[in-house]
Amino acid sequence: MSASVENTAVSLLKSLLQAYSPSGEEEEAVRVAIEWARAQGLDAWKDSSGSLYASPGDREARVLLAGHIDTVPGFIEVREEAGRIYGRGAVDAKGPLTAMLVALSLIAGEARRQDCPVAVAGLSGEEADSPGARRLVESGVPPYVVIGEPSSTTKVIIGYRGGALLRIVCRGRGGHASTPWAGDSALEKLVNAIVGLREKFKTTTVKEPSLAFTVVSAGEDYNVIPSHAEALADLRIPWGYSLSQVIETIEALLPPDCSLEYRKGLEPVRVPPSNIVPRSLTRAIIQAGGQPQLALKAGSSDMNHLAPHTRGIAAYGPGDSSLSHTTVESITREELLFGVRVYEKAVLELCVKTRDDGAVPLPPGV
Repeated sequence: MSASVENTAVSLLKSLLQAYSPSGEEEEAVRVAIEWARAQGLDAWKDSSGSLYASPGDREARVLLAGHIDTVPGFIEVREEAGRIYGRGAVDAKGPLTAMLVALSLIAGEARRQDCPVAVAGLSGEEADSPGARRLVESGVPPYVVIGEPSSTTKVIIGYRGGALLRIVCRGRGGHASTPWAGDSALEKLVNAIVGLREKFKTTTVKEPSLAFTVVSAGEDYNVIPSHAEALADLRIPWGYSLSQVIETIEALLPPDCSLEYRKGLEPVRVPPSNIVPRSLTRAIIQAGGQPQLALKAGSSDMNHLAPHTRGIAAYGPGDSSLSHTTVESITREELLFGVRVYEKAVLELCVKTRDDGAVPLPPGV
């Protein structure tokens, strides 16, 4: 790949990394991406969810490269050292999104000649409640989708666990700490709930449901027995389980006076290796000089939202996924360019193999 393509990709990535965009604050990064895409001759716009879209033709797609433009909080100084580019989102997932946009600019002419409607999406809020993916589902999901998530550059992700964000609330009468036997402690009820749930969910592999308690809060002062206590937890469920099934199990284990709330409920998703999208990505990695592997992820992604509405889907992206959400998040120039090549080759193959399928209109601009 030419030096000009490398410089273009690196420059775009650095610009996107400078535009700090934790979930809910994506506007500046979207503006940067839209300006870049329009400068390449692409049509680009923002939808009502704050997501970015770019297309070489009409605002529709048969093949969609769907990354996300938000990041977790925590700005990291954008810098390059020995060919490695640092910044929040370098891996998850502005690196993959950059590679998608550059690949789209390179194949735009060929896509037009093949009459293949292809587009890139930089979906909003993937690290939160996925408003971008939910808006796309409302509008209509293109039949073939590649999710832009870091996959250690040569892995193709064919499954993600589902899950939910839980809030357990316990209540009691409270009381004076000098006579705990006469009080009614919400904190003790919460502790009992946590102990019981940890005993139930003794998870050691991604093949089992897992429950991680992340925040606990209770109490007003040292001499007051708490009348209110709550905990936040991250629930993940693997293939073969349903969310409702696991939620019912958790509710049944809660002590009296404790209740459960949850949000961002997602069912697990898994596609067969023979599906056209993972096959195209696998061949593209080989053609780019890599050794592909199929993989399942312990977390979840926008693939959980979109998969039920597609004919083919898988996730792929350049970058070391173990660096996601860390303080040393970074990607190399080589990884970034390898991702460009893979997206380019995979999309052109999908264009050929799906030419008899129709396209879907993309969410309109605002």
